[in-house]
Amino acid sequence: MRGIFTKLHRHNLSLGYYPGSMGSAIICSSIFAGYSYCTANPSGRTNNDLFWLSRLFPQSFIENSETLHILDHIITGLLVWIILCKLRKWILRNLFLYQGWLYEGKTPSIKTKIFFVVVRILNGWTIPISKMLYGCQGILPSLPVPGLKSSVNKYLASMKQLMDKESYSALQDSAKQFLATAGPKLQLILLLRSLFVQNYITDWWGKYVYLRGRTSLLHSNYFVQYIRDQSVRNNHKTVAEAALFTHFILKYRESIEKNSLQPLLSKGIIPSCSWQFEQMFNTCRIPGEEEDSLEHQPFSDHVVCRHRGRYFKLDVYKPKQRNVLLSPAEFQYQYRRIIADDSEPADGEERLFTLTAWDRKNWAKTRNKYFKNGINKMSLDAIEQSAMTIQLDETFEDGINARSFEAAGLRCCFGPNWFDKSMNFRFCQNEVGTNVEHSWGDGTAAAYLAETGYYNVNNYKKIDEEGYVISNEEISLPNPQRLAWDLPKDCIDAIAEADKAFLSMTADFDLKVIDFTSFGRGSIKQMNTSPDAFVQMALQLAYFRDQGKFGLTYESSMTQLFLKGRTETVRSCSEESCKWVRSMEDGQNREEQNRNFKAACFKHQQSIRQSMTGEGFDRHFLGLFILAKYFKIDTPFLQEALSSPWLLSTSQTPAIMTDRYFIGSPSGGFAPSTAEGYGVSYLFCGEDRLYFQVSSNRSCLKTDSARFASTIQQALLDIQDLLLSIQPLS
Repeated sequence: MRGIFTKLHRHNLSLGYYPGSMGSAIICSSIFAGYSYCTANPSGRTNNDLFWLSRLFPQSFIENSETLHILDHIITGLLVWIILCKLRKWILRNLFLYQGWLYEGKTPSIKTKIFFVVVRILNGWTIPISKMLYGCQGILPSLPVPGLKSSVNKYLASMKQLMDKESYSALQDSAKQFLATAGPKLQLILLLRSLFVQNYITDWWGKYVYLRGRTSLLHSNYFVQYIRDQSVRNNHKTVAEAALFTHFILKYRESIEKNSLQPLLSKGIIPSCSWQFEQMFNTCRIPGEEEDSLEHQPFSDHVVCRHRGRYFKLDVYKPKQRNVLLSPAEFQYQYRRIIADDSEPADGEERLFTLTAWDRKNWAKTRNKYFKNGINKMSLDAIEQSAMTIQLDETFEDGINARSFEAAGLRCCFGPNWFDKSMNFRFCQNEVGTNVEHSWGDGTAAAYLAETGYYNVNNYKKIDEEGYVISNEEISLPNPQRLAWDLPKDCIDAIAEADKAFLSMTADFDLKVIDFTSFGRGSIKQMNTSPDAFVQMALQLAYFRDQGKFGLTYESSMTQLFLKGRTETVRSCSEESCKWVRSMEDGQNREEQNRNFKAACFKHQQSIRQSMTGEGFDRHFLGLFILAKYFKIDTPFLQEALSSPWLLSTSQTPAIMTDRYFIGSPSGGFAPSTAEGYGVSYLFCGEDRLYFQVSSNRSCLKTDSARFASTIQQALLDIQDLLLSIQPLS
């Protein structure tokens, strides 16, 4: 019952269903109750009895009932409170549809200043306007459905430079036919749908892009890595590192559950949707033969730790105080017990995790056949219903050098993770890795967790000279529970088959990490250029040099200014960017190259802003295409628009969202979205450093991560040289 109530309460918070704060309700009802009491005559009746509740009872029943009249006013006060709160939320939701502040520089316009003042008046004058994670959910607007003709025109513009004249002409004809036939009907249905759901695309995005995907999760999961620089960090032992992170990550989970985590706010006023945080922990993706499901537990009191191929269930609360987390010293005590356990893995247990990396249909069949009952089901339930999973490694051979970034990334992406779990953490000396299942949410929430966790661990002082957490208490805890398995030969054969596929994918994954220290965000800003646009143009130049052609490019942009917003696509390869790249490669004069570069950067920034404000077209097309499939309408135009492969898939890792900034980490990465493409994740680390994680498939003869990484570095330097030749830095 507690779990159901907790889940319902958190769900209502995350979607902003509550009218307002409990304090404001009490104040409003108290005012009406006080008025009733002060205006009552000696008989108990109010002097001006106009309230509705009194008329529901016989006159004889209420003649001398002062209590009933006070209750009458209290309920009326609550109704007035609800109306006022709903009105306030409606006004704020419409106010937040104004996003002109995104298009302005450091000096806001008069219109934007008025907007900020009105928001603060209606939602609290203090900055930030809320200190509660879900405090602004009720005032977030819904994601608008873009105009049909506008989306089609933007798509055509994004494809012009990637097609020959004949193919582009055919695409234009297909677009005209779509606008004249099925398009308007599908648009109307999508507009109607948007009136009855919080977000017209988010549930479809999760279902059709992720949960219905039948390939291995290795293609969609992403990873975050952190390698401690010993010159500035405490030298923790692995068990101490794992204990500290486990404790502080679970404290972070508590702050989500208690709604006390600081929300993400732009300028301290503009809220971002916090809905994704709800499913960050206690969540697992369950395989199905046709479609997976996402199962979230309202409460989980344990984590599952894997060590030397064995799985252990570890309670995270004190035995006699079920609401008090274990301390870092107690987690360290339990992890040392696990390491000291000298039992051997059961038959098939060591490579059991590879089932979760298998294609979804085969994993679903194996799960239904061998894990539906008995001891296997109990152990599988312990993993799937845990808060998160922990991989504990004592040693590895890689030293701390440039190559260790690649090795660490490979361990994050292809380590022994339970890939179905929302969050998997791996600890080894000087290295922390996280593998994240993608269907529940995106990188912003995971990056926020990373920054908070790293900050707390690195600032924890109770570490002895050997690198262990100092304990000043007598620890008495039950032993971690070793999970048992009874895997028949056929199941072990299935595990071997899954392992073979897993090892093949591991061998095919090519990762190169760039630690770029020639300049960073600070210098780029001094060159009067957007840092993100600067990097995206460098990627366009590098890709053209690497492949000899332009390629369809994906950059993810957040739509969390809207309720339940996730991502939108920014197509970085534009007509303007191609013109600039050609001018660089054709050796045109510097002034012309600079003009083209500025135009390309401006176009990119406009595309980013349009995507953030609901004016992108890729998610719009997906919604229209799903409706077309449902109503069995043939739409060749949408089919072509959504089937083109992303040859260059890119994403900027969010950073410095809090004041808890960390250094020394190349951060996150992911696999390429197509067999012949590249995946590039990049992080602005401080003001003078950039990290890139470049991935590709070794089986593709056209791509090479190390080659492309080198080309990216040269492109960055060439752009710097171009801009400094026009306007040298002071």
